[in-house]
Amino acid sequence: MDLNPDALYIICDKFEPVVAMYKQLIEKLGLKLNILYIAAGSHHLPLKRGCVDYYIDYDSSNEFAILQGSFAVKQMEEYLSDHAAYVGVFTHLKPGCGSMEQLFKEYPGAWQFTFNSYRFEQCLNEEWHEVEYDPKFGFVTDSGWGESFSYHIRGEKLWLSPFFCRK
Repeated sequence: MDLNPDALYIICDKFEPVVAMYKQLIEKLGLKLNILYIAAGSHHLPLKRGCVDYYIDYDSSNEFAILQGSFAVKQMEEYLSDHAAYVGVFTHLKPGCGSMEQLFKEYPGAWQFTFNSYRFEQCLNEEWHEVEYDPKFGFVTDSGWGESFSYHIRGEKLWLSPFFCRK
């Protein structure tokens, strides 16, 4: 798939180092694209309604769901154009597994559908006309060290599921 050089691309994460990493990697590709990089702790962005053509989500749906009780794309709807595409990777865990128990210990108020593949796919099908989602694309059993997946228990499958949606 060729990327439209006339589209507006927005890379957003709550952590500035993550945004900087994406910017550096994208610049290495030498793409001639209109990209806006934003480091923000919420989805209340300084954007005009309907201006986003491609929304790229690498796990912001779960990050958002842990604290807000819905998937991130619901908060982005006002910014999406009539022909927008939504692409990304959704990470999920087996319901009731030890990692989910640990997540709810660390975040007692977390939304019950956080990391739930079935509910995420249901949300995609409710909101988007064209949906491609592969819930069993691949997994890792060691998510590394750090804050991002502190609740993930080494050895349990953390699924990585790519998706592509279009209005």
